[in-house]
Amino acid sequence: MRDTRILRKLRLENNMKKSDENDAVILSKISRDGSRLLTIQEVEKKDKPWPLINKYELLSKRIKTLKT
Repeated sequence: MRDTRILRKLRLENNMKKSDENDAVILSKISRDGSRLLTIQEVEKKDKPWPLINKYELLSKRIKTLKT
């Protein structure tokens, strides 16, 4: 969901505090028409950083080992 204002509005209407559980309940009540599906480009953008993150973690572990 891109527009969090809808979530905030529903929280106020139902007198709910902000929490993961309450947000999950509210999101389950929103119909599929209220949210849109991700495009292929958005899914690809989400997948691209993971190889870089993995490489960074590996290199930082190696650097830490070399320093000791």
